[in-house]
Order: sequence, then structure tokens, then C-alpha cells
Amino acid sequence: MLGSADSRGDATPEGRHQDGVTLVSSLLVDRDNATGGASTVIDGDGREILTTTLAEHGTLLVGDDRRTWHGVEPIRPVDPAKPARRDVLVVTFMRPAGDA
Repeated sequence: MLGSADSRGDATPEGRHQDGVTLVSSLLVDRDNATGGASTVIDGDGREILTTTLAEHGTLLVGDDRRTWHGVEPIRPVDPAKPARRDVLVVTFMRPAGDA
């Protein structure tokens, strides 16, 4: 995700969502000159379960995509003269068909 002084860095422009999988994970690979980018997890009733900013390299967030919704707020640059960057590896897992 890239952000600049005149452009939002939206990771989830669709807002809160589910990916249609069993589990979804987000691993922070790198972050530079970025503020914002908080990840939020919401239960099926719309209550916030967790809000956290993946700020340290290697931070991992894993969620049950069948029972929760998630979203990420935009990032902005700390120094407006340089772009903001937030690199996240998203890996999803599906339960095989027929498994309980």
C-alpha cells in the first residue's frame, strides 16, 4: 500500500469485509514513513473485537473469516515530501470441502 500527501493509501477501499475463506492472515513485511493503517476486526454483530496497527516487522494478525469482518484504515506519510509504504503479505486458508 502506498500513500502520499495528496493520495490516500487504501488497503481495503471496500471497507469492512470478509474474504470468503476460513482463515485470513496479515504479516507485516515492511513499513516506511507511514502513519495510520490500523487493522480492525469486527464480530458478526458489528462490535469491534480488536484494533491494532501492525508496526513491527514480522507482526502477524490471524482471523476467522467465517465469524468476523476486517478492514484497514488508509496510511499517510509522516514526511509529506516522501511516499508512505506498508507492505503486508496476506495469506488465506480454506477448509477443504466436506471437512467439518
